[in-house]
Amino acid sequence: MSRGRAKEPGPELAAVRTELLGALEDLVTGAQKAGVLRDDVNAYDVVLMLNSIPPRHLPAPDSGEAVADLADRHIGVLLDGLRAPGCEPLAGPAPGRRDVDQFFRATHGL
Repeated sequence: MSRGRAKEPGPELAAVRTELLGALEDLVTGAQKAGVLRDDVNAYDVVLMLNSIPPRHLPAPDSGEAVADLADRHIGVLLDGLRAPGCEPLAGPAPGRRDVDQFFRATHGL
């Protein structure tokens, strides 16, 4: 899912989101079957984690100039944490579609 591109909620956006989530679920299942993705995460975990990564360039508060490029660093940490077999069991239940929909409504109005 692309940040900041789709701004208008509606049936077209909902259909695209459903299609993308289905493709991501297939990707997650395939990676788990291949033994490269931990078994205790799902596609909704991935969506929510990817949306927590900061923009590529964080602006300095006083000048607006880019001061940090943290996206690559955070993606590296995220990928390491997703690799199988995983060191520690994850706390709490896995998120579901309802959680992802609520996240996008709350953060983007979608």
